[in-house]
Amino acid sequence: KRNPKWWGGDKGVETVEIRGFTDPQAMSQAITTGALQAASSLAPAAAATVEKSGDRFTVHRREGAECYPLLLRIDAKPFDKPEVRKAIKLGVDRKALVDKVFLGYGVVGKDMIKHGQPGVPDAPEITRDVAQAKKLLAEADLGDAAKLVLHTTQAYSGMVPTATLVAEQLAEIGLEVEVKEHAPDEFWSGVYTVEPFCVGYWADTSFATTVRQTVLSTSAFSETGWKDNKFDADFADAMSTTDEDERNEKIGKLHQRMADEGGWVVWGFGDGVDVAASDVQGWASGRARYCLDGITVG
Repeated sequence: KRNPKWWGGDKGVETVEIRGFTDPQAMSQAITTGALQAASSLAPAAAATVEKSGDRFTVHRREGAECYPLLLRIDAKPFDKPEVRKAIKLGVDRKALVDKVFLGYGVVGKDMIKHGQPGVPDAPEITRDVAQAKKLLAEADLGDAAKLVLHTTQAYSGMVPTATLVAEQLAEIGLEVEVKEHAPDEFWSGVYTVEPFCVGYWADTSFATTVRQTVLSTSAFSETGWKDNKFDADFADAMSTTDEDERNEKIGKLHQRMADEGGWVVWGFGDGVDVAASDVQGWASGRARYCLDGITVG
């Protein structure tokens, strides 16, 4: 309920009721039937359905809000070989993944772990090269290691489709990939960061936050087994640089090194799609998911 002692500008709505959904289709139905006046982070299929409803709704898109990276542990076979990591990066069809997983609500990734943030370098797109990927795998001489298991879960809507499509694409470069789906609790507690090949999930956190949490040698956990003392030192140097342009240049070099040498295959970023009924005003723009303090209705 609205705080009767509110002092920060115009008063908003009297009450806000927040409902949670585990089924994306149920959320879509609730917004289209009028049971909800606003919804945040719709699945791409649900967003497409709402957009077809005409001017009854306003659609807000937060570019690059989520990502389903492929996580290759570089401390485990066969991903300890740079040729294998490079082959997979060249073997995935990034545009096809964005079109099919995000239904076009997204942008192609360049293996940088963030999109649209300060310091992300303007690198060229990575063109799929099946012939070069096959050549790299031949140089790696994998033998039975050419049979991989890609672990995933339905915790987020795009994780299983990502795994299925990637398996099909990597078959074209000579890798046999079995997709193994886990229950969400099993995946996050015993598979993620443990198995050598997984589909991950990232929300729109800052580069510094993600690096501190998962990339440094001192991080609580590592998604890819990356540990590098020089990287740690260079990151600390970038974070202590007060000049914004100089700091962003240093961050850009960190991004590029992770993309070139690491086990992150960042094929694309999906937009966060929020919708509101046409009589809802004051939905905040920007990257935040839930900014309801300025909402009015009618």
